Amino acid sequence: MKSFNIRYIDPNTNREVLELEVPANQLVDRDGETWYDYDGDYGQELRRFVEVITATQCDTTAKASYMERFGTASE
Repeated sequence: MKSFNIRYIDPNTNREVLELEVPANQLVDRDGETWYDYDGDYGQELRRFVEVITATQCDTTAKASYMERFGTASE
């Protein structure tokens, strides 16, 4: 699955936040603008969406090759 590094304004603190490796299914396209499902899958009735400032796709090949070579931290 694709993942993105995104930058947005946190609705709780009104500060710019960089979120790493956000799954693509948490990003929504509304009228050509990208929005982030801030509350995600926490089962809340009223979910908040925040507008994404920047989104860049993650390159996971380096991470995958590292894990293949050295394993995970829990092994």
